[in-house]
Amino acid sequence: MQMPYLMGHCLSLRYICCYNQEQTCDGVNFASAGSGVFDTANSGVINLPEQLANFKKVVSSLDKDVLIRSVFLITMGGNDYFSFKTINPNATQTERKQYQRMVIGNLNNAI
Repeated sequence: MQMPYLMGHCLSLRYICCYNQEQTCDGVNFASAGSGVFDTANSGVINLPEQLANFKKVVSSLDKDVLIRSVFLITMGGNDYFSFKTINPNATQTERKQYQRMVIGNLNNAI
């Protein structure tokens, strides 16, 4: 189960829908399977900048009262770390730390 859906369940939200679904729901999930912090060319994957653009569209359409009662969860980077570990199984501690700084830097730049 994805974290947004687990969180919604724990908060007793009835339904969290995907961004591109046109239906009434209690929350919105902007995730795209296979995406990461880095702008990759994976076919059919919505990259982080596009996910943030979609988020901004929704936020700009909401009343302030809704926003102050809202919970925002950003989870990102899991696919990036998995890819790095798969491609570099023998990476040194220094290389892993460098990669972590790149992931965190890209995430900070995006948001």
